[in-house]
Amino acid sequence: MPHPRHISGGCWPTAAQLLLLQAAILDAPQATTRLEQWLALHDLNQLDESSLRMLPAVDFNLQSSGLPAHLGRVIAGLRRHALCRTHWGLRTCAEVVGSLQARGIPCLLLKGAALSRLYAPSPSVRPMNDVDLLVPRQRALEAMEQLGASGFHAHARNPADLVQVRHSSPFSRGSIEIDLHWDVLPESVTLDDAWAFDDARALDLGDVTTRALSATAQLFHTIAHGIRYSDTPAAWWPLDAVFVLRGPAKVDFERL
Repeated sequence: MPHPRHISGGCWPTAAQLLLLQAAILDAPQATTRLEQWLALHDLNQLDESSLRMLPAVDFNLQSSGLPAHLGRVIAGLRRHALCRTHWGLRTCAEVVGSLQARGIPCLLLKGAALSRLYAPSPSVRPMNDVDLLVPRQRALEAMEQLGASGFHAHARNPADLVQVRHSSPFSRGSIEIDLHWDVLPESVTLDDAWAFDDARALDLGDVTTRALSATAQLFHTIAHGIRYSDTPAAWWPLDAVFVLRGPAKVDFERL
């Protein structure tokens, strides 16, 4: 159950964010009621990041019916922005994946890139700020070299030194950021992540076909990543979990 108070850190949605989550997933009459309750409490000019990221899903769920005109204009802008960022990120991702595959380095798409393509009802309802790529730990140094050859710069001074102590490291080229993972989660540095590649799903990026976690592994990763403490919680993670559960691929709950 979410914490009832408006907390500044943690992992659970606040009471107000919970109203938005419900507006994004419940049937129209209930969703409209939750949205009205939320609107009565909020100034659209002063919204936290999690609320902004959930508004496009609310719009998609309600199909713009019952939305006040001023809110509809805000959400339309958010969805256009999210769609542009997602397409631009996935286009760059296809380029990077293609270069890794040319070197024989297996990779999986994680988090937003996979969710927006395989589970979200529309790419515009699942904004993504960066691209998360997973490669086998033993190929991490090669993947870093290839990112460098593709014009990406490491945020860390010596990212190769992090392979034994961290699970990922960010690289960027212009406004595009790629978080290169060699472990699925921070706790995975002492584990074998071969399970992540088991039953991986095909994911089409246009000119390139790559893979993503199976539905079961995706749900596990969504929850395990979402319930981690953060000073600014990513409160949209329950929505991601619902997208996976409602998706066409079945979740193996015994394996989960």
